[in-house]
Amino acid sequence: MKKKSILALLVIVLVLGFGYFIYVKNGRALSYVSISINPDVQLGLNEEGIVKEVTALNDEADVVIADLELLNKDVLEAVDLVVEATIETGYINEYSEENDVIVTAIDEREEERQMLEKKVVERVNKKLSDKNIYGLVVVNGVNEELKAEAEKYDVSNGKMLLIDRAVTVNPELTKEYLATLSVKDIQSEIKAFVAKRHEALKVSRKEMTETMKKEKEELRNAHQEEVESLKEELLDNADVDTAVMSEEDKEEVLSSLIKEKKEKIKESVESYKEEVIKEAEKKTYPELKQSIENERNKLKKGQSQNQGRE
Repeated sequence: MKKKSILALLVIVLVLGFGYFIYVKNGRALSYVSISINPDVQLGLNEEGIVKEVTALNDEADVVIADLELLNKDVLEAVDLVVEATIETGYINEYSEENDVIVTAIDEREEERQMLEKKVVERVNKKLSDKNIYGLVVVNGVNEELKAEAEKYDVSNGKMLLIDRAVTVNPELTKEYLATLSVKDIQSEIKAFVAKRHEALKVSRKEMTETMKKEKEELRNAHQEEVESLKEELLDNADVDTAVMSEEDKEEVLSSLIKEKKEKIKESVESYKEEVIKEAEKKTYPELKQSIENERNKLKKGQSQNQGRE
């Protein structure tokens, strides 16, 4: 009798343990990471960091991800594909100093959220560095204002970040309402708003995708033409006589001119990068975007004044 009781108890423990394992693997809400460049793409990740949801948060994102296969990819591989696509389409431009990437990581477990945030920021920085592109990569993280709001609504910091993002995507939503929902239901509100945007196009999903793919190809071509035009402009403005130069010599001169231009871009970005990153910890997502714009405008104003004195 005693042996049967022990056996029954073991069975109960095993069943409950297996049930908990299933809950942890399948019942837990997805983590999310948003990559905001202008195309704003949100990836929903399972416990293993595999992409299970892809949401285009604006029209530009619809175009950029139109031909990308992101589902079931590791998050870092998906991040590479998204960044690569924004480079191809010119939203990130290696000859511009206006390459801003804002990363938002969302997970109700703060330690996991911070790890995801760090991992994605490092990956984006590496991708830009590999492409010899100077940009500003900042996090829309947990600041004091957000902590206070999280406490006010009795939600986790990660959930508050998602609430903030939902209100940014659809200003008709309120934080009070969203705070009563689960993370999954908040994400459903975001997806419902995106679905309405798609429905307004009054075309089938297939037709919309094909249209977006064409637009993306047009952007690729336009960006390539812009790059070629800029190279020609660099050569035209250089103090060299390209008419008597071989193609090889032209390429060498052009390479030197591009290097010089990129050094100026690097100096420009570095001049306000530290200040923006430091201030990012105190700002909400819309405030962060405005802060970057303000710093850039101050720099442009200073450059104009210097040129005027010359």
